[in-house]
This record gives sequence, structure tokens and C-alpha cells, in this order.
Amino acid sequence: MLAPQIVTLKPKILVGINQKMSLSNNTTAQLWQKFMPMRKLIKHTVGSDLYSLQQYN
Repeated sequence: MLAPQIVTLKPKILVGINQKMSLSNNTTAQLWQKFMPMRKLIKHTVGSDLYSLQQYN
């Protein structure tokens, strides 16, 4: 098993959509369903990686 490590990455610009939600009402799947059809409209993409960020109060 590999030990966890902290890695510093180059800055990135992320494009996406957001929605208020909670842990008990997680709508991440619905956001992906809305976002993926619009993905092809994003110009000058650098890679094909996809990220999901959640911030809960």
C-alpha cells in the first residue's frame, strides 16, 4: 500500500456548473448529467480529465 502524499500541481482553470446540496441530498449525478452534453462546447481544452468538487458547510 502506498502512503498518502501531498503534491503541488500547476494552477488549473476548471469549468463547470454548481448547485447547492447536502450530504443527505447529494445531487452530484444529476449535475454530471446536465454538464456532459455541454462539455463539447468548451473550447481550448487541455486534457480529458474530469473533476468533481464538493464543498459542504
